[in-house]
Amino acid sequence: MLALVTVQVKWLSQNVNLEFVTLFLSLQLLLLLWLSWQVLAMLEKNFSEPIRPIYSSAWPLSNLVSNWNNFARRQMRSQENLLSERDKASKISTRKSAVFGQYES
Repeated sequence: MLALVTVQVKWLSQNVNLEFVTLFLSLQLLLLLWLSWQVLAMLEKNFSEPIRPIYSSAWPLSNLVSNWNNFARRQMRSQENLLSERDKASKISTRKSAVFGQYES
């Protein structure tokens, strides 16, 4: 960029007066500042938004993954509940057997 400005200054200073060169370079500088401001604003906007995870609600497979996870959790809970019910039932039957003299382990 600096080389481009240097070439432009040399060419303009040889062909036109100094006021025009100053005006032209200041307009170029303003344009460059405005463009960099726009790029920075765009980058700030893009990076201020949270990055979506792979399985967020905006992705098409997210419902499938979510449903599968919920199904797996329900299955785990039902297995745990079933095991705890079996444990309770076995403890009760063990107590009853012990009371009646037929202790089973």
